[in-house]
Amino acid sequence: MKPELLIAIVSGLITLLASSFVAVYQARTEFRKLARQLEQKYTTSLFDRRLEAYPVLFKALNDFNNVIEYGSPSKQQLVEFQKQYDTWISSHAILLTPTTAKVVWGYHNYLIDLLEQHHDTPLPQEYWI
Repeated sequence: MKPELLIAIVSGLITLLASSFVAVYQARTEFRKLARQLEQKYTTSLFDRRLEAYPVLFKALNDFNNVIEYGSPSKQQLVEFQKQYDTWISSHAILLTPTTAKVVWGYHNYLIDLLEQHHDTPLPQEYWI
């Protein structure tokens, strides 16, 4: 084989190898960029959903805290609030951050304790959600 032909083949293989590495690098870079964009879009969407849901929860908690603070809620008020609260949790729990989930479930447990301590008779099973 002629040396010129061998040099041309080796040069072609080196060029092919370099082009392959560049193509793989560009594909990985593009994939990472798309993954970041998708994650950012998901995060933005999740944040928007939280902005819709959290004020409703805050208002319900604040209103009920006012009832507790300024008076003694009746058993029926506690049961109705628990139903409302549990309905909110079942609809929006997927949106909760770990910190918010601790607060939400802590308040849920507080409400259960309050119901048990505030009344002498246990609530019938149909009231518990």
